[in-house]
Amino acid sequence: TRSYRVAQPVDLDLDGPAEGALVPPPASLSWEVVGPAQCSNGVTAEVRAPGANQNVPYVEGSDLPNSGSYAITLDVLDCRDLPRQLIRNFTVNGDPIASAAGPYVADEGAGLQIDGSASRPPEAGDNITAYEWDFGAARPGGFQAGAVLEAFPTEEDGEFVGQLRVTDSLGAVGTAQFNVTINDVDPIPALSAPDRVAQGAEFEADASDS
Repeated sequence: TRSYRVAQPVDLDLDGPAEGALVPPPASLSWEVVGPAQCSNGVTAEVRAPGANQNVPYVEGSDLPNSGSYAITLDVLDCRDLPRQLIRNFTVNGDPIASAAGPYVADEGAGLQIDGSASRPPEAGDNITAYEWDFGAARPGGFQAGAVLEAFPTEEDGEFVGQLRVTDSLGAVGTAQFNVTINDVDPIPALSAPDRVAQGAEFEADASDS
């Protein structure tokens, strides 16, 4: 009597980033063979890292800490050495790029808006979810939640260094500095007094509108 093994289908159950997903670092992938154990001749895995031109061997469960797009190719052979191949593509999230433009120049007491609209995440499917502004000596207190455009205080003249901190949808953070110059403006005298007074009479002059 002669016995034979039938080449039954063999598949892989993957545990890790979903196909096409954007995930926080570090990412990793592990797997289980689905099918008869005696019909699995092992799994080989390769990864193509961001910016790489070729695949390199990947060890199951190894961390992939760098941001960018990855492709992991897995091959599992059945009893007849027929391959079953799976490819998992995903992107590891990178820090957003903060931008507050500038340098800014305004006169003392004039309106001034700082613009963070050029801030962006490096991935097309991500977005900025929070803007926080630190206006340094112009507004003590450190970072405060704000909007993409924020009014800068101009009550005092001087040179100021501020910071913008942005957060993306996965909680990654990026920061940028900006410079502001508030020019000193000479006060404009304004005097209020009666048009006529009697000779020798006392009167009051009001300069409070200066």
